[in-house]
Amino acid sequence: KLEELLLGDLKKEGYDVFYQYVYIKRNFRFAERIKSLMKDYKSIFVVIGAGHLIGEENVVKLLQN
Repeated sequence: KLEELLLGDLKKEGYDVFYQYVYIKRNFRFAERIKSLMKDYKSIFVVIGAGHLIGEENVVKLLQN
């Protein structure tokens, strides 16, 4: 339900570039930065918006891969 609420309109025609930039590309950057921090510190605390935790290419899935 959260994915539909936050991302539903962005997946419609005309918003695909915005969706790719705001969610997908940022998710990859977030994941890379978090991985980098995890190498340097024993534990870290990360805060990101809920929209980056849902969808097929969310930050959690990117970190698991």
